[in-house]
Amino acid sequence: QPAPTNTSMPTVTATLYPPVTVDKIVVSSKFMNGMKQNVSVYLPGEYAGNPNKRYKVLYAFDGQSLPLIALEQYLNALFSSNQVEPIIMVGIETLDDDLRQEKLGTGPTLNVFGWGTLSDVFNKYVINELLPKIDSTYRTQANAQGRGIMGWSLGGLTSFYLAWEYPDRFGEVGSFS
Repeated sequence: QPAPTNTSMPTVTATLYPPVTVDKIVVSSKFMNGMKQNVSVYLPGEYAGNPNKRYKVLYAFDGQSLPLIALEQYLNALFSSNQVEPIIMVGIETLDDDLRQEKLGTGPTLNVFGWGTLSDVFNKYVINELLPKIDSTYRTQANAQGRGIMGWSLGGLTSFYLAWEYPDRFGEVGSFS
């Protein structure tokens, strides 16, 4: 008897575009005393073939979890079926032992558990270091209409906070908490 197959994960057999590629970069932060942040940049397959096109960017907290939800396969399926326009997705990794709960939050205000001691400097890193790095390295639409931010749990809280505080940087927000 054949083994059961997972039918919930999309498969791509033929696409209009080459598959999504992932750049792994490290961005050091002067706001966090030189701490290095891992970032995954998901580029649409058409990116290399369209040197004059600028892309919208979606920033996502907990970027270390994106491979677990098969993000590349979903993006391939969505782009190739024209359900979603090709975008750049930036996965911001926030899993540093116990630092996740300290980095993610509402800036200078600690949450009810006393978490978020690093969120003010982490948020400054996102706004003042990560966004400019992505905009200078990739062909982005470097304005609020071309940027979104999302996250879940503490990442959802941080996404909402950053979109609220910086409406000139983020035109869309997805907050799942």
